[in-house]
Amino acid sequence: MKKGWALLSILCLLFVGFNDIKAQSDKSEDNGASDDKIDELFTQSEEYQEMKELIDEYSGVSQLYDADGNEVEEVPLPKSRMRRSVARAASDYSVSYGIVDFYSNRTGNYIEYIDEATGLVGYLGGTNSGAYLGKDAQNRIRFKMSGVVGAILPSYESQVAVYGDVNHLYTSFYRVESGKLWHYINYNNAQNLYYKKMVGYAQDVPYLTANVNYFSYDGHYFYQNEHQMYDDYKANTYAYPHAVNAGKPYYNYFQYLTHRASSNYSAQEFDAYTNDIVGSAASQMKGLGTYYVSYGQTYGVNALMAYAVSCNESAYGKSEIAMTKNNLFGHAAYDSSPGASANPYPNPQYSIYVHMHSFISRGYLDPGDYRYNGGHLGDKASGVGLKYASDPWWGETAAAIMYAVDEYNGKKDYKVYTVGIKENSDNVNIRKEPNTSSTVLYRTGKNVSYPFVILDSVKGETVNGSDVWYKIQTDPNLNASRTGFDTVDNNYNPDGDYDKDNSYAYIHSSYVKIVSEGNGQIITPSPSYLKGDVNGDGKISSMDYVLVKDHILKITTLSGSSLSAADVNGDGKISSMDYVLIKDHILGINLIKQ
Repeated sequence: MKKGWALLSILCLLFVGFNDIKAQSDKSEDNGASDDKIDELFTQSEEYQEMKELIDEYSGVSQLYDADGNEVEEVPLPKSRMRRSVARAASDYSVSYGIVDFYSNRTGNYIEYIDEATGLVGYLGGTNSGAYLGKDAQNRIRFKMSGVVGAILPSYESQVAVYGDVNHLYTSFYRVESGKLWHYINYNNAQNLYYKKMVGYAQDVPYLTANVNYFSYDGHYFYQNEHQMYDDYKANTYAYPHAVNAGKPYYNYFQYLTHRASSNYSAQEFDAYTNDIVGSAASQMKGLGTYYVSYGQTYGVNALMAYAVSCNESAYGKSEIAMTKNNLFGHAAYDSSPGASANPYPNPQYSIYVHMHSFISRGYLDPGDYRYNGGHLGDKASGVGLKYASDPWWGETAAAIMYAVDEYNGKKDYKVYTVGIKENSDNVNIRKEPNTSSTVLYRTGKNVSYPFVILDSVKGETVNGSDVWYKIQTDPNLNASRTGFDTVDNNYNPDGDYDKDNSYAYIHSSYVKIVSEGNGQIITPSPSYLKGDVNGDGKISSMDYVLVKDHILKITTLSGSSLSAADVNGDGKISSMDYVLIKDHILGINLIKQ
C-alpha cells in the first residue's frame, strides 16, 4: 500500500534486487574484495537466506522471459544487494544517453525526488530503471520513469547509479503479441531477463507492429530508436515528435479510468473468479463479492478496480497480512515494516468498507486531500498510485488484473466510458457550469496525464476559439446545490454516500484530448459561429474585416472558430475574397448566407 508492495510486485522486486553487476565490472571501484569473498559474504547473509526462501516458495508466481518473449525456465539467483554494498559501480554523469539504476536500494528503502511538473516530493521503490536526462540547475540527477520526470533529492543520490550507452543495456520495452500489448520489465539491466504485464489490446495501438520491441518510459509514446526517445524527453515538451505514434498517445484504459466509473460485474462473478484463482487454498477473499458491489454502489467506487487492488495487495486473500490482520488492501503496510505496521480489521469485509469509503471516496478522491493526484490508478505522474505505493508499476499491475477479470467474464467493463486526458501541467479549473464566470468547484492540479470520465459534450462560453465544453464525472462528491464538495472537514455528508447523478461538472475542451471512445460515444458538437463574425461578438462589423485583413497581411494570426468564421466562402483558406464578402455584407451589397 502506501510505500508498500503487493505480493507479486514483491516477488518481482526480489528478482530485481539481486542482479549480478559483473557486466559493469569495468566501472567498479576497487575495494580489495574478491568476487569469491563477495559471494561468500552474500550467501552467509540473513537477507540472502530469507529472500531465497521466498523465491523458492513463490517461484511459480512470476514467469521470466527473454527479449523475444520466450519463457526462461531456470533463473540463477542473482546477488546484487550484497554486491552493491561491497563493490558498487561508479556512476558516469557525463553520458548523453544512459539510465538511472534504482536497483541499489535494500528492502524497505525508497528514493525521493521532486516531480518537475508539480514541484512536489514523490517517491518510488528500488525497482527497474529510468531514462537519465542529465543534471538540473541544482546539480540533481534528472530521470523519467513511470510517466514522471523527476530530480532525485541529493540525500538519495548515493542510492542510485547512472550507466551510459543504453544500447548496451537490457532496458524495458513494450511488445504486441497475440493481440495484446505487453510491458516487458527488465529485472536486471545486465541480463536479458524480464517479467511482463498486459497493458492493453493490439487494436488500440495499430501503429505498433507485432513482435517488435518499442521503448517508452511513460507507456504513452513509443519509440524504436532509444536515442530519439531521449532527445524528445530532454526537449522538455509534450510533443514527442520522434515517437511512432506522435500526436496519438496511448493510455491504458483501466489504468486511466477513474474510480467514479461504475462496474457492471455482479457479486457472483467476482466470487467465481476468486474461486477459480485460489482453488481449495485458504483465502480471505472468498465469498466477499457482495461487499465489493454494495460498497461500490454506495460510495461511488468502481467495484472491479477495488477488487483488482485487493487481489494485487493481498495475493488474492492469501498473504500473511490478509490472513492475520484481515487487511486486503495493504493499508499502512509500510515498506520498512509491512507486517507490523499494517492496519488490523475485525474481518476482511470491513477492510473493503474502509478502502472504498475512507481511503478512496473520502481520501484519495478528495481534491483537498494531500494525496489527491487524480481519481485513477495511474503511475508516478498522476493517480492514486503516486502516493498509495512505492511500486512504480502498482497501477499497471492492478489494471492488468482488471483486464484478466474482465476477459474472464466477457469484457463487460472494457471501454464502456469515454476517457479524456489533460496531458500537460496546466492547473485547470473544474466549473459548475460551462462558462468562465461559473463557480470553480476544484482544480486539477499540475499533474500530467490527468484523466476525466466524459459524460457529454455541450456548447458554452467560447474559450480559446471554441464553445465546446465537456461534462465530466467529478472525483469529489458534490453537495446538493453543486456549489462545493464533501470533505472530512466540512462533513456535510457524514455517511460518505456518493451522489453520482448530482456529481458532475464542466471543463473546456481545449484542455482535454479524447483518448478512448466509450460505448456511448461522445460526439463533439461543431463550435457555433457566424460566417464573417470573426471576433465572435454576435455581429458582422468593420472590426471583423480588419481582423481578416490583418491575417492576410500576417500582422496577426487567426485560429479556432475565428479562423473558421473568416473563411466566408468556405474554400479552406483566408483570402481577399473573404475580405470582400464581409465588406459587401456590411455595405448591404450582398448579405452573407449562414
